[in-house]
Amino acid sequence: VEALGVERVPHVTRRLINAALGKRAADGEGGDVIEKSGDDGNLASGASERSGAAQALSLVIVAADSVDATLREAILPLSRHSGPRGREGALWCLRFLARDDPDFGVHVSEALQAVLDGLADDADAIRDVALLAGKQLVRAHGD
Repeated sequence: VEALGVERVPHVTRRLINAALGKRAADGEGGDVIEKSGDDGNLASGASERSGAAQALSLVIVAADSVDATLREAILPLSRHSGPRGREGALWCLRFLARDDPDFGVHVSEALQAVLDGLADDADAIRDVALLAGKQLVRAHGD
C-alpha cells in the first residue's frame, strides 16, 4: 500500500475494486486513485483497464492483508455475476491475487471453481481470462 502511495482506507480499496470489476462510481465518490471514465461513466470500460485496475487492486489487497475478506465478499460473488464485465474483472483479480499473494494456496479450491465457471462461459473474453487465471493458479500454487 505504501509503495503505491495510498493509505489503508476503505474508500481506496472500494474504488480499486469498482474499477477492476468495471462498476460505475457512485455519485460523490471522488478521488484520484483511478480516474478512468468513458462516455458511459464506467471507471474501467475496457479489458485493459480492468486488467490494470485488478493488478493494482491485488497489490493493495495483499499489502492490506485483506485477501480473505475481499475474496469472500467481493471477488468470488462477482465471478457468477450476470454482467460479463463483472465476471471478467473477478477473473482478472483472481489471476493477480494468485500471483501476488504467497499465501493464496488456501484459496485455490474456491478460485478454481470460479476459473472453471469462466472456462464454461459463453463469452470468449471471459474464457480467455479464465485460462490466464487458471495458468497462474497452477504456476504459483500447483504443488
